Amino acid sequence: MMKTSSKKKSVLRLVRKANPAAGRIVKADARLLDAEQFLLPTYKRQPVVMTHGRGAYVFDSTGKKYLDFLGGIAVNALGHAHPRIVKVIRREAARAIHLSNLFHNAYQGPLGRKLAAWSGMDRVFFSNSGTEAIDGAMKLARLFGRHSNEPAGTTAKKHRFLALENSFHGRTFGAISVTSTEKYRLPFSPVVPGAEFVRFNDVADLEAKFDDTSAPFSWKRSRAKAEYIPSAKFSGIALAHSPRSTALF
Repeated sequence: MMKTSSKKKSVLRLVRKANPAAGRIVKADARLLDAEQFLLPTYKRQPVVMTHGRGAYVFDSTGKKYLDFLGGIAVNALGHAHPRIVKVIRREAARAIHLSNLFHNAYQGPLGRKLAAWSGMDRVFFSNSGTEAIDGAMKLARLFGRHSNEPAGTTAKKHRFLALENSFHGRTFGAISVTSTEKYRLPFSPVVPGAEFVRFNDVADLEAKFDDTSAPFSWKRSRAKAEYIPSAKFSGIALAHSPRSTALF
């Protein structure tokens, strides 16, 4: 819980608007006031209440229609209310809401087999979000980089994380540690130690920072918040360093 002063007046300024036709003021939606008062301000939300979606469009509480270019911040590529997806969700919700990873279910194993075949990897780790996936990869890299003669609780020789400048990997503690954008990372310092950042497409900087203490190299082939694609030369050199640095991509 967090105690904070009421921001009702600021919300009213944001969401009150003149109605020229009627010559009156439309008051703020009470749900916006509740959100402003009781939710942590982790996002700067627009003063709009979205109610539903259909295909590539979403609708607000006034019925206004928007073309959805956000996709839930790049997590929903399948649109809204597709009949086949709705049918499957309803069917599975009627079976069980959650069974936990303490038991097997009918779908994880077969899906893992397909993902392993498509990716060329050996195993799959299912997570709830991209930031959890990054945290899992960081832990895996630290474990993989630790030699048998390096006791748990000590700093392994291979412990440094390399990530790209202008990167964003998520908001969990591990993910912001390898996120170079200072406004996301610095307020939470000290973060996970050992992270350094490589200039984008700078081969010399990449070569200089790779050594036998580098555990993983964290990057994305296309960066959602920067929209750059690494050059073939930069990517090739990073991949070539993988065997000696246990780089993860």
